[in-house]
Amino acid sequence: MPRSRDKRAHKLSHACAAIVLCAACLLVPGCTAPVHKQAVALASATAPVIDKASAAYREVQSVHSQRLDFDAGAALDQTGVFDPSTVQTWPQEKDIDVRLKVLAAFDLYVKNVVAITNGTDSPALDQASESLGSDLTSLGNTLAPPVESALGIAPAAAATTTSTTPAPLISAGTQKGIAEAIDAFGQFLVYRTIQKDLPPKLVQMDPHVKTLCQLLANDTAILQEQEKLDSNHLIDGWTDLIRNSKVDPLQRRTAFIQVPLLARRQQADSLLFTDLHAALVRLELAHHALAAVAQGNSPESLKQKISDLQSAGASLGKLH
Repeated sequence: MPRSRDKRAHKLSHACAAIVLCAACLLVPGCTAPVHKQAVALASATAPVIDKASAAYREVQSVHSQRLDFDAGAALDQTGVFDPSTVQTWPQEKDIDVRLKVLAAFDLYVKNVVAITNGTDSPALDQASESLGSDLTSLGNTLAPPVESALGIAPAAAATTTSTTPAPLISAGTQKGIAEAIDAFGQFLVYRTIQKDLPPKLVQMDPHVKTLCQLLANDTAILQEQEKLDSNHLIDGWTDLIRNSKVDPLQRRTAFIQVPLLARRQQADSLLFTDLHAALVRLELAHHALAAVAQGNSPESLKQKISDLQSAGASLGKLH
């Protein structure tokens, strides 16, 4: 019996030692802890999402501008008058800048997590983080009132012939959550977390990541709908020219070329926005799993989410 108890005690001692070693691995600089490995994977998967988000924002802006130009030209042809106020940029540059700053903050946030878990220090990363963090802290205090026109997406400035232009409203509670989430990112970037405090910090940041990822994903869906409205309007306009026998033959020939080109562009844009929306959702899920890993849970679920995210990023890269 004493020998049996000694064996059980020996096994228990080894088990305790393994637990202590795993816990210490999360805190020791340079240790290849699960949280570090998964943070590296998340960082590499984030880059294509950010790059293609910028391209998607510019694309919806470009299509909307073409729609305005087409309408302005038609009005000029009919009335002989051109109204400069009808030609406006949407989304505005400042609104695109807000979106890109939020995505850039996520990118720097993940890079900081990688650096912290690896026990490394980069002056360039610290400087970039502090600069953007201060900017975000200020932005978080002022973003809530105009959020509908920036991240909440007010409808495009151009009036449409239909009432289907999306115009969602954001509640005061959601506005507050957005401001708090942006401020949390800013605080994290300005005041770098030390290694031993990182696991609970990742858990604390998780709901803020969820708020912003869901907002940007919904924003992407609304932008996609607006792009579809604008491109359909252009296709209909060029189709009307084809059907009009009084139109100059050269202009009709141009219309014959424009209609299939616009249809192909609409299809490519639909894939771009759909994939971007899915990638933003996966970013939220991947961070949630990363926070779980930081608490000592199994990283297996995160591996699949990271794999999905990388696949989404690869799909984005094939479109533009």
